[in-house]
Amino acid sequence: MPDTSEFDVVIIGGGIAGASLAYFLTERGVTKVALLERESQHGYHSTGRSAASLVEFDPIPAVQRLKAMGGEFLRNPPAGFADNPLLIPTLVMILYRRPNLREFQRAAAGLRRDRVAFESLSCAESKARVPALLLDEPERALMLTSCGRIDVHELLTSYLRHARRRGVLVRTGSEARAIVVENGRCHAVVTDAGTLRARCVVNAAGAWAGP
Repeated sequence: MPDTSEFDVVIIGGGIAGASLAYFLTERGVTKVALLERESQHGYHSTGRSAASLVEFDPIPAVQRLKAMGGEFLRNPPAGFADNPLLIPTLVMILYRRPNLREFQRAAAGLRRDRVAFESLSCAESKARVPALLLDEPERALMLTSCGRIDVHELLTSYLRHARRRGVLVRTGSEARAIVVENGRCHAVVTDAGTLRARCVVNAAGAWAGP
């Protein structure tokens, strides 16, 4: 590869955020993409330390809608996307005490709106599911029935595999040393292996990225 290469998008960070972005860009026909990961393997930091749980409830409506969309993808990925299931089903119970019954009602209405599968439980029904609960602890509960644990390795490697097949340049051991800014816009990323020019630069580095 020459020292300077032209891309539509350069993504900094090859964890789950960067890899999924590369995959979905190619789904929409954007194939001149470079995905840079400074470690020797993908998912080493933030992705590898994730709790890896799909919980489709969220008090912020927009975030909950995004979670519901993500859940549908994890439960029903495109044919041939992954070799193994992406989601291991696990029930998730959310408890509400008496002072929080309005929140319970709002949460249930939001789950119905976003078509998230759930059951509404009474105090006794909650205790029957989880005997360790004290009888007077939860007044009501929501049981999310289509959530679960995410197979992060399967999901990440599937994103990367398909992105590579569609022409994405995937580099490990490639740290972003500098960002070239011209007229208030990012135009290039400088790495040890050369400068990658781009129409767009995306910072998908995780919480352990440091500088």
